[in-house]
Amino acid sequence: MSLEVSELTVTYGAIRAVGRVSLQIPEGATVTILGANGAGKSSVLRAIMGLIPSQGSVALFGKRVDGLPVHVRSALGMQLVPEGRLVFAGLSVEANLMAGAYNHRRDSAGIARDMDRTMSMFPILKERFDQRAGTLSGGEQQMLAIARALMARPRLLMMDEPSMGLAPIIVEQLADALLAIRRTGVTALLVEQNARLALDISDYAYFLQLGEVVLEGPSSEMKEDPRVKKVYLGI
Repeated sequence: MSLEVSELTVTYGAIRAVGRVSLQIPEGATVTILGANGAGKSSVLRAIMGLIPSQGSVALFGKRVDGLPVHVRSALGMQLVPEGRLVFAGLSVEANLMAGAYNHRRDSAGIARDMDRTMSMFPILKERFDQRAGTLSGGEQQMLAIARALMARPRLLMMDEPSMGLAPIIVEQLADALLAIRRTGVTALLVEQNARLALDISDYAYFLQLGEVVLEGPSSEMKEDPRVKKVYLGI
């Protein structure tokens, strides 16, 4: 398994945001976590990345990483594209991408190959290569945030609400890019409120409610589940 999470629990004071969540992601799979606002989705990603305190176990390719600091988890192959993008607004697109490649900075030939591959997935970034990231549109900044994470050569790529606030046509472009990433074989964990998008591009889905998994299964089956159709797809 690429990722194995067991009995993950997150509390904020007296409030339990995530309660004993367990999930598994096979190598090369794309898995999505769905749920309403406040369901605990983002807290799961942040806990896996080590950004917030949690209890339970997290294993990346069989190696326990819970308890390790964020920079060590990153060096082992975890990358998180956070909600809100958080690109370096004052730096160029190129500089943002090179920041993602920091751990491989001595491999100039490999970085050049990574850059070419990433630009093929996000051609608009090639057009904006010398432009400051803060001048990009919201959709372009989201693509840059994902591309920056890919430059780190992730073994596990996590994305928190990548389609949030984007126009429908940009969401379509983003979906194409996410499918291209899936075809490269990168293992991905996606948190998304756009259930239709998430189920279309993922292999397996977990549904959270009040911090607990209430439903799970292959995405193709979940799209046909009457409960999912009614609550998440509006059918």
